[in-house]
Amino acid sequence: MNSLAIWYKGCEPEKEIDVHLNLWKLPSTEREGRFLDIGLNLHNSTSIDEIFIYIPFAANSKNIYDLGRTIGSSSPRLLTAIFNEDYRITASTSSDYFPVKDKHDNEVFNVYAMDETNYKLEEKHNGTIIKITLPQAVIRQKKTYLRFRITGPNLTHFSRIERDVSSILSNAFNKNEILDFRVNSARHLPNKLLEEIAQDKTFNIKKIHFFYICSYCEDYTLSHQPFHSVRKLEDGVWGDYIQVTENLRNLNPKETFIAYHWKDKETDSKKVDDFNVFLKTNFRDKNWTTIGKYMLYLILFAVCTGLLSNYIFSKIQNFKVQTETVNNKLGMSKKKKSVQLEEVLSWKNSGEVDASAAKPGAKE
Repeated sequence: MNSLAIWYKGCEPEKEIDVHLNLWKLPSTEREGRFLDIGLNLHNSTSIDEIFIYIPFAANSKNIYDLGRTIGSSSPRLLTAIFNEDYRITASTSSDYFPVKDKHDNEVFNVYAMDETNYKLEEKHNGTIIKITLPQAVIRQKKTYLRFRITGPNLTHFSRIERDVSSILSNAFNKNEILDFRVNSARHLPNKLLEEIAQDKTFNIKKIHFFYICSYCEDYTLSHQPFHSVRKLEDGVWGDYIQVTENLRNLNPKETFIAYHWKDKETDSKKVDDFNVFLKTNFRDKNWTTIGKYMLYLILFAVCTGLLSNYIFSKIQNFKVQTETVNNKLGMSKKKKSVQLEEVLSWKNSGEVDASAAKPGAKE
């Protein structure tokens, strides 16, 4: 089960919503940073009592960070970069609401800054349900935008990492990551959860945007369908936004990031009931643990190779010595036989001479 689910409790059915999902995978100076930013653009927040978001892994309140205040205090460049529109924040009488207007001075929505009193987490259905409660002041605003971040090691639940087996050398550092990210996919949600959702209301998703943001060193290999767009994140703009969470303070400021974009929207002929992105990438694992491990392997390999070479060399030397000893013995044996043969021949020749001298009638 690897699908998110989004629904709500209220008296009006099919409230319209735009969903923004940013899955970040950023290398840092100490460890990899993974986090998921979820943005909910409520076209009309009246009659919405509670919003529910199911994530298919365990999480707690320390893994949830509101981004509303970060957006509300952001620079015009960052605001434009986040929404890819020429937006600006206008003055607000409340510290929790930040009206956003376009270049024509039309109000687009109000960003609401949440705190711990607005959401509650419950571990359920082999995952976690985040329940967001909207105060009456938000409901009266009608157009409301919520944005928060989920962090933690369990975000790897959406992907599987395998070593590149194309060659022994590549296998040392190259890895393939297969990402399977889904939203409201009934086949990938627990049956008990589907029964619970059926008792409430489901949103009418007008648009859904998914961004996969990673290092430029990570190579896109394939996906379920071509991405809508790809771009390099603007330098000097995203730093404060990214480092909202404490565990990402060690982000490498010189790193270049690439954002791949998929989207879907409602048309006259179809509704956005669910959404999924299947993606495969290849990256080089260069952390010190991996480097140290393979350095140790190389040292052990070198030591074993040296010992084996010495063993083989000693065996060859012993074989040469034994061969020379055998040859020497064979040479001595041949020499001895040769001497004996010479003695025999000499004795034989001597005997023949004596016999000739002893024949009758021989002249003196």
